[in-house]
Amino acid sequence: MRCTSCVLEHEGAAHSLDDFLDQLGGCDECPLLGEGASPIVRGLVARQHEAARALRKLGQRARAAEAAVRDLEASATRNEERLATLANLQKASAAEAEAALDEKEAAILALSTPIIHVLDGVVVLPLIGELDARRAETMTNALLDEVTRSSARHVVIDLTGIHAMTAETAEHLLRVAHAVRLLGADIELTGLRADVARTVIELGVDLSRIRTRSSLKQAIAHASRAPRVARS
Repeated sequence: MRCTSCVLEHEGAAHSLDDFLDQLGGCDECPLLGEGASPIVRGLVARQHEAARALRKLGQRARAAEAAVRDLEASATRNEERLATLANLQKASAAEAEAALDEKEAAILALSTPIIHVLDGVVVLPLIGELDARRAETMTNALLDEVTRSSARHVVIDLTGIHAMTAETAEHLLRVAHAVRLLGADIELTGLRADVARTVIELGVDLSRIRTRSSLKQAIAHASRAPRVARS
């Protein structure tokens, strides 16, 4: 193909470097390369043509690379959006799992502090294992709700299943006893073993404010003989 207007002879024929290279690189019948042309001119023009073709190929590769980069950026953006979606789903799943776990733990805590009605107006709360702060709170709330609901006049907390007494456990029992009395009910402790009693003394915790019985049977028998007091 021959240029309609020689870009080497007419200044300004090409409006931009890209246009110049396109025209020069595509010119295969340049009159400046004819037999009558100076060898120096022919050599320079030939090199310009070769350089133009090489630059045009590099430009094509550069444009292809730019397109590939744009595709990669778009793909990266899509992947980031997918990762963000997956992260949100994971957080939601984790929150649901945590909520379900909390519900199960609450159910287990409720089952670990059963409140038993043994007589009219008499409830028994057997404790087994360790009485930590969370379990003590669950126990206290459940017991106070039940005393209020059933108008219980007598509460017995059986400690037979408590194998170790700590200062924290003793303080929990004192707070429970105080709260029960505020509702107008009596409270007693039963099943306090000798080793546990010695631990209480060594800790310097005063449980004398709570009446104790040697056995659950004795406490229930006493409660059954106690006169029923009307509650407001």
